[in-house]
Amino acid sequence: MQARIYLKEGAYGQAREALESYATARSSGDMNKTIEELKREINESEAMSQKAEKERKSELWTACVDSSTEALRGSAWNIKMRETRVECQLRSGDIEGAVGDLTYAFYYPTRAEY
Repeated sequence: MQARIYLKEGAYGQAREALESYATARSSGDMNKTIEELKREINESEAMSQKAEKERKSELWTACVDSSTEALRGSAWNIKMRETRVECQLRSGDIEGAVGDLTYAFYYPTRAEY
């Protein structure tokens, strides 16, 4: 399902559009549960991404790390959120965590880089 890919990349608007297209094409009972679950994941990841950005701007480094970690649970390929988490980790003193995220960002290209 294309919506899952967009969610992993952090493209929440595109994920919602793809999910709506999928939902109109399929309307079985089991699929409705899957669709609702994916909608919830999109909303949660987007909300945590926004929260992490606010915390970064407010210089709440530990809270920013926690929120960006939660956002990355649903959007693991979201390079922008990884960069946010790296900044927050560095500012809070977690050098090893920052290096791990930087390694991920350098070795795994986004779809835009293909």
